[in-house]
Amino acid sequence: MWAPLEGNSFLELPSLSLAPPNRPVKQLYSNILAAPSWPPRLSLLATLGDPHPTTSGHRVAREAWGSTGCVNALDWEQGGEGRLASAGDDTKICIWKPGVDPSTSDDSATSPSLHLGWTEVIDTGHRANIFSVKWAPYTPTRLFSCAGDSTVRVYDLSLASNPTLSSSTVFHSTSGSAHPPWTHHEAASACTRVLRCHTSQVKRVSTENSPDVFLTCSEDGTVRQHDLRTTHTCRRPGMRSDEAACGPPLVEYQGLSLYSLSVSKQRPHLFVVAGTAPYAFLHDRRMLREPMKRDWGIEASDEDLTQCVRRFGVPKEDGKGEASITKHVVATKLSSSNPRDLLVSYSGAGVFLFDTDADPHVPPERVAVPDEAKSKEKEDNDVMLGSDDELTESPSTVPEKRPREDDGSDQEGSPSTGPHLEEAAAATEEEEGERAGTDDSGDDSDDDEAFARLDRFRSYHSDVPLIAPRREYSGHRNETTVKDVNFAFGNDSFVVSGSDDGNWFVWDKESEELVGIFEGDGSVVNVLQSHPRLPLIAISGIDPTVKIFGPTSDLEERGNLVEKAEEIIARNRSEEGRQSSNIMSVRCWSLSFVLL
Repeated sequence: MWAPLEGNSFLELPSLSLAPPNRPVKQLYSNILAAPSWPPRLSLLATLGDPHPTTSGHRVAREAWGSTGCVNALDWEQGGEGRLASAGDDTKICIWKPGVDPSTSDDSATSPSLHLGWTEVIDTGHRANIFSVKWAPYTPTRLFSCAGDSTVRVYDLSLASNPTLSSSTVFHSTSGSAHPPWTHHEAASACTRVLRCHTSQVKRVSTENSPDVFLTCSEDGTVRQHDLRTTHTCRRPGMRSDEAACGPPLVEYQGLSLYSLSVSKQRPHLFVVAGTAPYAFLHDRRMLREPMKRDWGIEASDEDLTQCVRRFGVPKEDGKGEASITKHVVATKLSSSNPRDLLVSYSGAGVFLFDTDADPHVPPERVAVPDEAKSKEKEDNDVMLGSDDELTESPSTVPEKRPREDDGSDQEGSPSTGPHLEEAAAATEEEEGERAGTDDSGDDSDDDEAFARLDRFRSYHSDVPLIAPRREYSGHRNETTVKDVNFAFGNDSFVVSGSDDGNWFVWDKESEELVGIFEGDGSVVNVLQSHPRLPLIAISGIDPTVKIFGPTSDLEERGNLVEKAEEIIARNRSEEGRQSSNIMSVRCWSLSFVLL
Protein backbone atom coordinates (compact mmCIF):
# COMPACT_ATOMS: atom_id res chain seq x y z
CA MET A 1 0.00 0.00 0.00
CA TRP A 2 1.27 3.43 -0.91
CA ALA A 3 2.55 5.68 1.86
CA PRO A 4 4.23 9.10 1.55
CA LEU A 5 8.00 9.32 2.04
CA GLU A 6 9.69 11.70 4.42
CA GLY A 7 12.77 13.28 2.86
CA ASN A 8 15.28 11.77 0.47
CA SER A 9 18.99 11.60 1.20
CA PHE A 10 19.94 11.47 -2.47
CA LEU A 11 18.30 14.82 -3.18
CA GLU A 12 20.32 16.42 -0.39
CA LEU A 13 23.69 15.25 -1.76
CA PRO A 14 24.51 18.35 -3.87
CA SER A 15 24.46 20.53 -0.76
CA LEU A 16 26.27 18.15 1.60
CA SER A 17 29.83 18.79 2.73
CA LEU A 18 32.49 16.17 2.11
CA ALA A 19 34.78 17.43 4.86
CA PRO A 20 34.51 17.22 8.67
CA PRO A 21 32.73 20.17 10.32
CA ASN A 22 35.95 21.47 11.88
CA ARG A 23 37.67 21.87 8.53
CA PRO A 24 37.83 25.51 7.39
CA VAL A 25 37.20 24.69 3.71
CA LYS A 26 34.30 22.47 2.81
CA GLN A 27 34.16 20.65 -0.52
CA LEU A 28 30.64 20.08 -1.78
CA TYR A 29 29.44 16.89 -3.40
CA SER A 30 28.66 18.81 -6.57
CA ASN A 31 32.34 19.64 -7.01
CA ILE A 32 33.27 16.04 -7.76
CA LEU A 33 30.65 15.32 -10.40
CA ALA A 34 33.30 15.72 -13.10
CA ALA A 35 35.30 12.80 -11.74
CA PRO A 36 36.09 10.26 -14.49
CA SER A 37 35.17 7.40 -12.16
CA TRP A 38 31.40 7.90 -12.53
CA PRO A 39 30.54 6.32 -15.92
CA PRO A 40 32.18 2.92 -15.34
CA ARG A 41 30.21 2.58 -12.08
CA LEU A 42 26.76 3.13 -13.58
CA SER A 43 23.90 0.68 -13.28
CA LEU A 44 20.13 0.69 -13.72
CA LEU A 45 18.61 2.30 -10.62
CA ALA A 46 14.95 2.75 -11.57
CA THR A 47 12.39 2.00 -14.26
CA LEU A 48 9.59 4.53 -14.68
CA GLY A 49 6.33 3.30 -16.13
CA ASP A 50 4.69 0.01 -17.03
CA PRO A 51 6.85 -2.07 -19.40
CA HIS A 52 3.75 -3.89 -20.64
CA PRO A 53 0.89 -1.36 -20.86
CA THR A 54 -2.55 -2.68 -21.72
CA THR A 55 -3.23 0.22 -24.09
CA SER A 56 -1.24 1.75 -26.90
CA GLY A 57 -1.52 4.19 -29.76
CA HIS A 58 -2.05 7.93 -30.05
CA ARG A 59 -4.47 8.33 -27.18
CA VAL A 60 -4.30 9.24 -23.52
CA ALA A 61 -5.40 6.40 -21.24
CA ARG A 62 -6.28 7.68 -17.75
CA GLU A 63 -5.81 4.28 -16.16
CA ALA A 64 -2.35 3.64 -17.63
CA TRP A 65 0.64 4.14 -15.32
CA GLY A 66 3.21 6.05 -17.35
CA SER A 67 3.55 6.10 -21.12
CA THR A 68 1.88 3.59 -23.44
CA GLY A 69 4.12 4.10 -26.48
CA CYS A 70 7.63 5.12 -27.50
CA VAL A 71 9.12 7.77 -25.21
CA ASN A 72 10.60 10.34 -27.59
CA ALA A 73 11.42 13.25 -25.27
CA LEU A 74 12.95 13.80 -21.81
CA ASP A 75 13.85 16.94 -19.89
CA TRP A 76 15.06 17.46 -16.32
CA GLU A 77 13.93 20.54 -14.45
CA GLN A 78 17.06 22.67 -14.02
CA GLY A 79 16.11 24.00 -10.60
CA GLY A 80 13.35 23.59 -8.06
CA GLU A 81 12.41 20.01 -7.24
CA GLY A 82 14.44 18.41 -10.03
CA ARG A 83 11.42 16.88 -11.76
CA LEU A 84 11.65 14.87 -14.99
CA ALA A 85 9.23 15.40 -17.89
CA SER A 86 8.74 12.63 -20.47
CA ALA A 87 6.57 12.47 -23.59
CA GLY A 88 6.07 10.43 -26.74
CA ASP A 89 3.67 8.64 -29.05
CA ASP A 90 0.68 8.62 -26.69
CA THR A 91 0.58 12.46 -26.84
CA LYS A 92 0.72 13.00 -23.08
CA ILE A 93 3.39 14.52 -20.86
CA CYS A 94 4.34 12.59 -17.71
CA ILE A 95 5.93 14.46 -14.80
CA TRP A 96 8.06 12.43 -12.39
CA LYS A 97 8.98 13.92 -9.01
CA PRO A 98 11.83 12.76 -6.72
CA GLY A 99 11.15 11.46 -3.24
CA VAL A 100 7.65 10.15 -3.97
CA ASP A 101 7.54 6.49 -5.01
CA PRO A 102 9.96 3.89 -3.57
CA SER A 103 8.50 1.16 -5.79
CA THR A 104 10.21 2.58 -8.92
CA SER A 105 13.66 1.84 -7.54
CA ASP A 106 15.65 -1.31 -8.17
CA ASP A 107 15.94 -2.90 -4.73
CA SER A 108 18.98 -4.91 -5.83
CA ALA A 109 21.07 -1.80 -6.55
CA THR A 110 23.50 -0.81 -3.80
CA SER A 111 22.87 2.88 -4.25
CA PRO A 112 20.64 5.60 -2.86
CA SER A 113 17.61 6.21 -5.06
CA LEU A 114 15.68 9.23 -6.22
CA HIS A 115 12.38 7.43 -5.58
CA LEU A 116 10.92 9.14 -8.63
CA GLY A 117 7.14 8.98 -8.68
CA TRP A 118 4.54 9.92 -11.26
CA THR A 119 2.77 12.98 -9.85
CA GLU A 120 1.16 14.69 -12.86
CA VAL A 121 0.08 13.91 -16.42
CA ILE A 122 -0.88 16.45 -19.08
CA ASP A 123 -3.41 15.54 -21.74
CA THR A 124 -1.74 17.82 -24.29
CA GLY A 125 -4.25 17.94 -27.13
CA HIS A 126 -1.55 17.02 -29.66
CA ARG A 127 -2.86 14.80 -32.45
CA ALA A 128 0.42 13.07 -33.35
CA ASN A 129 3.70 11.93 -31.76
CA ILE A 130 5.34 14.39 -29.39
CA PHE A 131 8.98 14.83 -30.41
CA SER A 132 10.27 17.33 -27.84
CA VAL A 133 9.32 18.63 -24.39
CA LYS A 134 11.07 21.33 -22.35
CA TRP A 135 10.66 23.01 -18.97
CA ALA A 136 10.51 26.80 -19.18
CA PRO A 137 13.50 28.28 -17.32
CA TYR A 138 12.72 29.91 -13.95
CA THR A 139 9.01 29.01 -14.20
CA PRO A 140 8.25 25.63 -12.56
CA THR A 141 4.64 25.51 -13.81
CA ARG A 142 5.33 26.09 -17.53
CA LEU A 143 6.35 23.60 -20.21
CA PHE A 144 6.68 23.59 -24.01
CA SER A 145 6.14 20.75 -26.48
CA CYS A 146 6.09 20.14 -30.23
CA ALA A 147 4.75 17.26 -32.30
CA GLY A 148 4.04 15.67 -35.64
CA ASP A 149 0.76 17.61 -35.93
CA SER A 150 2.85 20.72 -36.84
CA THR A 151 1.90 22.55 -33.63
CA VAL A 152 3.86 23.95 -30.70
CA ARG A 153 2.04 24.06 -27.37
CA VAL A 154 2.56 25.95 -24.10
CA TYR A 155 1.26 24.64 -20.75
CA ASP A 156 0.56 26.31 -17.41
CA LEU A 157 0.03 23.99 -14.43
CA SER A 158 -0.94 26.75 -11.97
CA LEU A 159 -4.57 27.59 -11.20
CA ALA A 160 -3.42 31.03 -10.13
CA SER A 161 -2.43 31.93 -13.69
CA ASN A 162 -4.51 29.38 -15.62
CA PRO A 163 -8.11 29.44 -14.34
CA THR A 164 -9.22 27.03 -17.08
CA LEU A 165 -7.06 24.23 -15.62
CA SER A 166 -9.26 21.19 -15.01
CA SER A 167 -7.69 18.37 -13.01
CA SER A 168 -8.61 15.18 -11.20
CA THR A 169 -6.88 12.64 -8.99
CA VAL A 170 -6.30 9.17 -10.41
CA PHE A 171 -5.38 6.09 -8.37
CA HIS A 172 -3.52 3.11 -9.77
CA SER A 173 -5.91 0.51 -11.14
CA THR A 174 -4.30 -2.31 -9.15
CA SER A 175 -5.79 -2.70 -5.69
CA GLY A 176 -3.22 -2.12 -2.95
CA SER A 177 -0.69 -0.71 -5.42
CA ALA A 178 2.46 0.84 -3.97
CA HIS A 179 2.28 3.63 -6.56
CA PRO A 180 0.93 6.95 -5.25
CA PRO A 181 -2.02 8.65 -6.99
CA TRP A 182 -1.34 11.26 -9.67
CA THR A 183 -2.99 14.42 -10.95
CA HIS A 184 -4.53 14.15 -14.39
CA HIS A 185 -4.83 17.51 -16.18
CA GLU A 186 -7.87 17.03 -18.39
CA ALA A 187 -7.87 17.27 -22.18
CA ALA A 188 -5.94 20.37 -23.23
CA SER A 189 -7.01 22.35 -20.13
CA ALA A 190 -3.38 22.91 -19.18
CA CYS A 191 -2.60 24.21 -22.69
CA THR A 192 -2.61 28.01 -22.79
CA ARG A 193 -1.18 28.63 -26.27
CA VAL A 194 -1.23 26.66 -29.52
CA LEU A 195 1.28 27.95 -32.08
CA ARG A 196 0.66 26.88 -35.68
CA CYS A 197 3.45 28.87 -37.33
CA HIS A 198 5.10 25.77 -38.84
CA THR A 199 3.63 23.96 -41.83
CA SER A 200 5.10 20.50 -41.20
CA GLN A 201 6.16 18.27 -38.31
CA VAL A 202 7.92 20.23 -35.56
CA LYS A 203 10.93 18.28 -34.30
CA ARG A 204 12.69 20.28 -31.57
CA VAL A 205 12.11 22.90 -28.90
CA SER A 206 15.20 24.68 -27.58
CA THR A 207 15.04 27.14 -24.68
CA GLU A 208 17.26 30.04 -23.76
CA ASN A 209 17.63 31.98 -20.49
CA SER A 210 14.04 33.19 -20.52
CA PRO A 211 10.68 31.60 -19.63
CA ASP A 212 9.01 33.50 -22.47
CA VAL A 213 11.33 33.10 -25.47
CA PHE A 214 12.18 29.80 -27.14
CA LEU A 215 13.04 28.43 -30.59
CA THR A 216 11.65 25.55 -32.65
CA CYS A 217 12.68 23.78 -35.86
CA SER A 218 10.55 21.84 -38.31
CA GLU A 219 10.57 19.62 -41.35
CA ASP A 220 9.29 22.67 -43.25
CA GLY A 221 12.93 23.84 -43.22
CA THR A 222 12.44 26.76 -40.83
CA VAL A 223 13.60 27.84 -37.39
CA ARG A 224 11.15 30.10 -35.57
CA GLN A 225 11.49 32.23 -32.47
CA HIS A 226 8.45 32.42 -30.19
CA ASP A 227 7.95 35.22 -27.65
CA LEU A 228 5.01 34.63 -25.30
CA ARG A 229 4.96 38.31 -24.32
CA THR A 230 3.57 39.13 -27.75
CA THR A 231 0.48 37.89 -29.60
CA HIS A 232 -0.32 37.39 -33.25
CA THR A 233 -2.89 35.77 -35.51
CA CYS A 234 -1.57 32.26 -36.03
CA ARG A 235 -2.30 29.95 -38.94
CA ARG A 236 -5.50 27.90 -38.52
CA PRO A 237 -7.16 25.23 -40.65
CA GLY A 238 -9.06 26.85 -43.53
CA MET A 239 -7.27 30.17 -43.17
CA ARG A 240 -5.62 31.72 -46.20
CA SER A 241 -1.87 32.16 -45.93
CA ASP A 242 -2.19 35.95 -46.27
CA GLU A 243 -4.54 36.05 -43.27
CA ALA A 244 -1.95 34.65 -40.84
CA ALA A 245 0.51 36.99 -39.16
CA CYS A 246 3.13 34.62 -37.78
CA GLY A 247 5.95 36.71 -39.14
CA PRO A 248 9.04 35.52 -40.98
CA PRO A 249 11.15 32.65 -39.58
CA LEU A 250 14.62 33.22 -38.19
CA VAL A 251 16.00 30.75 -40.73
CA GLU A 252 14.61 29.06 -43.82
CA TYR A 253 16.34 26.22 -45.63
CA GLN A 254 14.15 25.45 -48.61
CA GLY A 255 14.21 21.76 -49.46
CA LEU A 256 15.72 20.66 -46.13
CA SER A 257 13.94 18.92 -43.27
CA LEU A 258 15.36 20.23 -40.00
CA TYR A 259 15.66 17.66 -37.21
CA SER A 260 17.94 19.20 -34.62
CA LEU A 261 18.26 22.57 -32.89
CA SER A 262 20.52 23.65 -30.03
CA VAL A 263 20.75 27.11 -28.45
CA SER A 264 23.93 28.05 -26.59
CA LYS A 265 23.21 28.56 -22.90
CA GLN A 266 26.26 30.77 -22.32
CA ARG A 267 26.08 32.62 -25.63
CA PRO A 268 22.31 32.68 -26.32
CA HIS A 269 22.71 34.72 -29.50
CA LEU A 270 24.14 31.56 -31.10
CA PHE A 271 22.24 28.45 -32.18
CA VAL A 272 23.03 25.40 -34.33
CA VAL A 273 20.53 23.75 -36.67
CA ALA A 274 20.83 20.65 -38.87
CA GLY A 275 18.80 18.18 -40.89
CA THR A 276 18.89 16.40 -44.25
CA ALA A 277 22.29 17.78 -45.25
CA PRO A 278 25.85 16.72 -44.42
CA TYR A 279 26.48 19.95 -42.51
CA ALA A 280 25.36 21.61 -39.28
CA PHE A 281 24.94 25.39 -39.43
CA LEU A 282 25.82 27.93 -36.72
CA HIS A 283 23.71 31.11 -36.73
CA ASP A 284 24.29 34.42 -34.95
CA ARG A 285 21.19 36.43 -34.00
CA ARG A 286 22.99 39.68 -33.12
CA MET A 287 23.27 40.97 -36.70
CA LEU A 288 25.54 43.80 -35.53
CA ARG A 289 28.31 44.82 -37.86
CA GLU A 290 31.13 45.18 -35.34
CA PRO A 291 30.74 41.86 -33.44
CA MET A 292 30.01 39.95 -36.65
CA LYS A 293 33.20 41.24 -38.21
CA ARG A 294 35.24 40.83 -35.03
CA ASP A 295 34.05 37.33 -34.07
CA TRP A 296 33.47 35.72 -37.45
CA GLY A 297 35.12 37.90 -40.08
CA ILE A 298 31.75 38.23 -41.85
CA GLU A 299 29.83 41.32 -42.88
CA ALA A 300 26.40 41.51 -41.24
CA SER A 301 23.46 41.22 -43.61
CA ASP A 302 20.90 44.01 -43.78
CA GLU A 303 18.12 41.70 -44.95
CA ASP A 304 18.18 38.55 -42.79
CA LEU A 305 17.08 38.07 -39.17
CA THR A 306 20.07 35.81 -38.46
CA GLN A 307 23.25 34.97 -40.28
CA CYS A 308 25.02 31.67 -40.80
CA VAL A 309 28.58 32.23 -39.61
CA ARG A 310 30.04 28.71 -39.66
CA ARG A 311 29.37 25.28 -41.18
CA PHE A 312 30.43 22.02 -39.53
CA GLY A 313 31.21 18.88 -41.50
CA VAL A 314 33.85 16.24 -42.19
CA PRO A 315 36.05 17.51 -45.05
CA LYS A 316 37.71 15.30 -47.63
CA GLU A 317 41.39 14.68 -47.12
CA ASP A 318 42.17 14.99 -50.82
CA GLY A 319 40.61 18.45 -51.05
CA LYS A 320 38.26 17.45 -53.88
CA GLY A 321 34.92 18.81 -52.79
CA GLU A 322 34.18 19.32 -49.11
CA ALA A 323 32.06 16.65 -47.44
CA SER A 324 33.74 13.33 -46.72
CA ILE A 325 30.65 12.13 -44.85
CA THR A 326 27.69 12.89 -47.09
CA LYS A 327 25.02 11.35 -44.89
CA HIS A 328 22.53 13.59 -43.12
CA VAL A 329 22.86 14.96 -39.60
CA VAL A 330 20.35 13.65 -37.04
CA ALA A 331 21.41 15.52 -33.90
CA THR A 332 23.47 18.44 -32.65
CA LYS A 333 24.24 19.66 -29.14
CA LEU A 334 26.03 22.74 -27.83
CA SER A 335 27.61 22.21 -24.42
CA SER A 336 26.08 24.12 -21.52
CA SER A 337 29.43 24.11 -19.66
CA ASN A 338 31.90 24.69 -22.48
CA PRO A 339 30.30 27.07 -25.03
CA ARG A 340 32.79 26.21 -27.79
CA ASP A 341 32.01 22.47 -27.74
CA LEU A 342 29.55 21.17 -30.33
CA LEU A 343 28.50 17.57 -30.97
CA VAL A 344 27.21 16.48 -34.39
CA SER A 345 25.78 12.99 -34.93
CA TYR A 346 25.34 11.48 -38.39
CA SER A 347 22.93 8.83 -39.60
CA GLY A 348 24.94 5.76 -40.52
CA ALA A 349 28.18 7.29 -39.28
CA GLY A 350 29.81 8.49 -36.06
CA VAL A 351 29.57 11.34 -33.59
CA PHE A 352 31.97 14.26 -33.98
CA LEU A 353 33.14 17.01 -31.63
CA PHE A 354 33.74 20.48 -33.08
CA ASP A 355 35.20 23.70 -31.72
CA THR A 356 32.82 26.44 -32.84
CA ASP A 357 35.59 29.05 -32.64
CA ALA A 358 38.28 27.04 -34.40
CA ASP A 359 40.06 28.27 -37.51
CA PRO A 360 38.22 27.35 -40.72
CA HIS A 361 39.32 24.27 -42.62
CA VAL A 362 41.74 24.98 -45.47
CA PRO A 363 41.69 22.24 -48.15
CA PRO A 364 45.04 21.02 -49.50
CA GLU A 365 46.27 23.10 -52.42
CA ARG A 366 46.10 21.45 -55.80
CA VAL A 367 49.48 20.56 -57.23
CA ALA A 368 50.44 23.05 -59.90
CA VAL A 369 50.68 21.54 -63.41
CA PRO A 370 53.85 22.58 -65.34
CA ASP A 371 53.32 24.43 -68.62
CA GLU A 372 54.89 21.55 -70.57
CA ALA A 373 52.40 19.07 -69.10
CA LYS A 374 49.49 21.40 -69.85
CA SER A 375 50.66 21.69 -73.49
CA LYS A 376 51.03 17.91 -73.82
CA GLU A 377 47.57 17.36 -72.26
CA LYS A 378 46.04 19.78 -74.78
CA GLU A 379 47.71 17.96 -77.68
CA ASP A 380 46.38 14.61 -76.43
CA ASN A 381 42.88 16.02 -76.13
CA ASP A 382 43.04 17.47 -79.66
CA VAL A 383 44.02 14.08 -81.02
CA MET A 384 41.21 12.33 -79.13
CA LEU A 385 38.64 14.81 -80.41
CA GLY A 386 40.02 14.83 -83.94
CA SER A 387 40.13 18.62 -83.79
CA ASP A 388 42.42 21.43 -84.83
CA ASP A 389 42.49 25.21 -84.36
CA GLU A 390 39.04 25.46 -86.13
CA LEU A 391 37.39 24.12 -83.09
CA THR A 392 38.61 27.23 -81.32
CA GLU A 393 36.92 29.27 -84.07
CA SER A 394 33.53 27.50 -83.80
CA PRO A 395 32.63 27.22 -80.10
CA SER A 396 29.08 26.16 -80.97
CA THR A 397 30.38 22.75 -82.02
CA VAL A 398 31.62 21.94 -78.49
CA PRO A 399 29.27 19.32 -76.93
CA GLU A 400 27.37 20.31 -73.79
CA LYS A 401 28.78 19.16 -70.46
CA ARG A 402 27.25 16.03 -69.01
CA PRO A 403 27.81 14.14 -65.74
CA ARG A 404 29.90 11.04 -65.39
CA GLU A 405 28.29 7.69 -66.12
CA ASP A 406 28.88 6.64 -62.47
CA ASP A 407 27.02 9.11 -60.29
CA GLY A 408 28.56 7.71 -57.09
CA SER A 409 25.25 8.03 -55.31
CA ASP A 410 25.02 6.99 -51.66
CA GLN A 411 22.97 4.27 -50.02
CA GLU A 412 19.31 3.94 -50.88
CA GLY A 413 17.23 6.59 -49.18
CA SER A 414 20.16 8.89 -48.44
CA PRO A 415 19.69 12.54 -49.48
CA SER A 416 23.39 12.99 -49.97
CA THR A 417 25.81 12.54 -52.83
CA GLY A 418 28.90 10.43 -53.26
CA PRO A 419 32.54 11.29 -53.81
CA HIS A 420 32.37 10.67 -57.57
CA LEU A 421 29.84 13.46 -57.90
CA GLU A 422 32.16 15.81 -56.07
CA GLU A 423 34.92 14.91 -58.51
CA ALA A 424 32.63 15.35 -61.49
CA ALA A 425 31.48 18.74 -60.28
CA ALA A 426 35.09 19.83 -59.94
CA ALA A 427 36.19 18.41 -63.30
CA THR A 428 38.37 20.60 -65.50
CA GLU A 429 37.52 21.67 -69.04
CA GLU A 430 40.02 19.14 -70.38
CA GLU A 431 38.23 16.28 -68.59
CA GLU A 432 34.92 17.43 -70.00
CA GLY A 433 36.48 17.43 -73.45
CA GLU A 434 37.57 13.85 -73.04
CA ARG A 435 33.96 12.87 -72.34
CA ALA A 436 32.65 14.84 -75.34
CA GLY A 437 32.93 11.88 -77.71
CA THR A 438 30.98 9.44 -75.52
CA ASP A 439 27.52 8.17 -76.40
CA ASP A 440 24.78 10.56 -75.23
CA SER A 441 21.90 8.26 -76.05
CA GLY A 442 21.59 6.84 -72.51
CA ASP A 443 19.12 7.99 -69.85
CA ASP A 444 20.77 10.69 -67.73
CA SER A 445 17.82 11.34 -65.40
CA ASP A 446 19.56 9.72 -62.43
CA ASP A 447 22.70 11.80 -63.01
CA ASP A 448 20.68 14.97 -63.39
CA GLU A 449 18.79 14.31 -60.17
CA ALA A 450 22.00 13.59 -58.29
CA PHE A 451 23.60 16.78 -59.58
CA ALA A 452 20.49 18.72 -58.57
CA ARG A 453 20.86 17.38 -55.03
CA LEU A 454 24.52 18.30 -54.98
CA ASP A 455 23.80 21.83 -56.20
CA ARG A 456 21.12 22.22 -53.56
CA PHE A 457 23.48 21.23 -50.74
CA ARG A 458 26.18 23.48 -52.11
CA SER A 459 23.78 26.40 -52.22
CA TYR A 460 23.31 26.31 -48.44
CA HIS A 461 25.91 28.84 -47.31
CA SER A 462 28.65 27.47 -49.55
CA ASP A 463 30.58 30.71 -48.98
CA VAL A 464 30.55 30.30 -45.19
CA PRO A 465 33.77 28.91 -43.61
CA LEU A 466 33.78 25.17 -42.88
CA ILE A 467 35.00 23.84 -39.52
CA ALA A 468 36.52 20.35 -39.32
CA PRO A 469 36.01 18.08 -36.27
CA ARG A 470 38.60 17.64 -33.56
CA ARG A 471 37.30 14.38 -32.04
CA GLU A 472 35.35 11.32 -33.29
CA TYR A 473 33.36 8.74 -31.33
CA SER A 474 32.29 5.41 -32.82
CA GLY A 475 31.19 1.87 -32.05
CA HIS A 476 27.43 2.41 -31.85
CA ARG A 477 24.95 1.97 -34.72
CA ASN A 478 22.68 4.81 -35.80
CA GLU A 479 20.54 4.08 -38.86
CA THR A 480 16.90 3.39 -38.02
CA THR A 481 15.70 6.39 -35.98
CA VAL A 482 16.46 10.03 -35.23
CA LYS A 483 18.63 9.82 -32.10
CA ASP A 484 19.81 12.51 -29.75
CA VAL A 485 23.43 13.02 -28.83
CA ASN A 486 24.44 14.66 -25.58
CA PHE A 487 27.09 15.64 -23.11
CA ALA A 488 26.92 14.00 -19.68
CA PHE A 489 28.04 14.42 -16.09
CA GLY A 490 29.91 17.27 -14.46
CA ASN A 491 31.40 19.89 -16.77
CA ASP A 492 30.16 17.89 -19.77
CA SER A 493 33.21 15.63 -19.56
CA PHE A 494 31.62 12.71 -21.41
CA VAL A 495 29.72 12.11 -24.65
CA VAL A 496 26.67 9.80 -24.81
CA SER A 497 24.62 8.41 -27.68
CA GLY A 498 21.94 5.78 -28.19
CA SER A 499 22.27 2.88 -30.58
CA ASP A 500 20.13 0.62 -32.76
CA ASP A 501 21.22 -2.41 -30.73
CA GLY A 502 19.34 -1.25 -27.61
CA ASN A 503 22.49 -0.06 -25.84
CA TRP A 504 23.76 3.40 -25.07
CA PHE A 505 27.42 4.35 -25.30
CA VAL A 506 29.67 6.61 -23.20
CA TRP A 507 32.96 8.08 -24.41
CA ASP A 508 35.53 10.24 -22.67
CA LYS A 509 35.22 13.55 -24.47
CA GLU A 510 38.92 14.32 -24.81
CA SER A 511 40.53 10.89 -25.16
CA GLU A 512 37.71 9.42 -27.34
CA GLU A 513 37.96 6.26 -25.19
CA LEU A 514 34.82 4.15 -24.98
CA VAL A 515 34.28 3.87 -21.22
CA GLY A 516 30.76 2.50 -21.00
CA ILE A 517 28.15 0.41 -22.84
CA PHE A 518 24.81 -0.12 -21.08
CA GLU A 519 21.60 -1.88 -22.04
CA GLY A 520 18.91 0.78 -22.12
CA ASP A 521 16.03 -0.48 -24.28
CA GLY A 522 14.58 -3.66 -25.72
CA SER A 523 14.98 -2.28 -29.25
CA VAL A 524 16.59 1.14 -29.76
CA VAL A 525 17.85 3.89 -27.43
CA ASN A 526 16.94 7.33 -28.77
CA VAL A 527 17.01 9.87 -25.93
CA LEU A 528 19.58 10.57 -23.21
CA GLN A 529 19.32 13.37 -20.64
CA SER A 530 21.92 13.88 -17.91
CA HIS A 531 20.71 15.21 -14.56
CA PRO A 532 21.83 18.84 -14.09
CA ARG A 533 23.22 18.31 -10.57
CA LEU A 534 23.59 14.58 -9.84
CA PRO A 535 25.52 11.74 -11.56
CA LEU A 536 22.31 10.36 -13.06
CA ILE A 537 21.10 9.96 -16.62
CA ALA A 538 17.60 9.26 -17.99
CA ILE A 539 17.30 6.95 -21.00
CA SER A 540 14.37 6.17 -23.31
CA GLY A 541 13.59 4.71 -26.72
CA ILE A 542 11.12 2.30 -28.26
CA ASP A 543 10.05 0.86 -24.90
CA PRO A 544 7.23 2.71 -23.06
CA THR A 545 9.43 3.12 -19.96
CA VAL A 546 12.14 5.53 -18.86
CA LYS A 547 15.31 4.06 -17.33
CA ILE A 548 17.34 5.93 -14.70
CA PHE A 549 21.05 5.03 -14.45
CA GLY A 550 23.39 6.05 -11.65
CA PRO A 551 26.54 4.87 -9.84
CA THR A 552 26.54 1.83 -7.54
CA SER A 553 29.10 0.69 -5.00
CA ASP A 554 28.91 -3.06 -5.71
CA LEU A 555 31.16 -4.15 -8.56
CA GLU A 556 28.99 -7.19 -9.32
CA GLU A 557 25.88 -5.05 -9.78
CA ARG A 558 27.25 -2.75 -12.40
CA GLY A 559 25.77 -3.12 -15.82
CA ASN A 560 28.73 -1.86 -17.83
CA LEU A 561 29.27 -4.04 -20.89
CA VAL A 562 32.47 -2.30 -22.00
CA GLU A 563 34.45 -5.52 -21.49
CA LYS A 564 32.41 -6.94 -24.39
CA ALA A 565 33.02 -3.83 -26.51
CA GLU A 566 34.90 -5.68 -29.26
CA GLU A 567 32.06 -8.16 -29.72
CA ILE A 568 29.33 -5.48 -29.56
CA ILE A 569 31.09 -3.17 -32.01
CA ALA A 570 31.71 -6.02 -34.45
CA ARG A 571 28.04 -6.97 -34.32
CA ASN A 572 26.99 -3.38 -34.93
CA ARG A 573 29.28 -3.11 -37.93
CA SER A 574 27.96 -6.34 -39.40
CA GLU A 575 24.39 -5.01 -39.12
CA GLU A 576 25.13 -1.65 -40.75
CA GLY A 577 23.14 -1.09 -43.92
CA ARG A 578 20.72 -3.95 -43.27
CA GLN A 579 18.07 -1.71 -41.77
CA SER A 580 16.52 1.15 -43.69
CA SER A 581 18.18 4.49 -43.02
CA ASN A 582 15.22 6.31 -44.51
CA ILE A 583 13.24 6.52 -41.25
CA MET A 584 14.26 10.09 -40.56
CA SER A 585 11.05 11.87 -39.66
CA VAL A 586 10.18 9.65 -36.72
CA ARG A 587 11.86 8.14 -33.66
CA CYS A 588 9.87 4.92 -33.61
CA TRP A 589 9.13 2.09 -35.99
CA SER A 590 5.81 3.44 -37.26
CA LEU A 591 5.24 6.75 -38.97
CA SER A 592 3.43 9.35 -36.91
CA PHE A 593 0.00 10.32 -38.16
CA VAL A 594 -2.60 12.94 -37.38
CA LEU A 595 -5.65 11.58 -35.64
CA LEU A 596 -9.02 12.21 -37.22
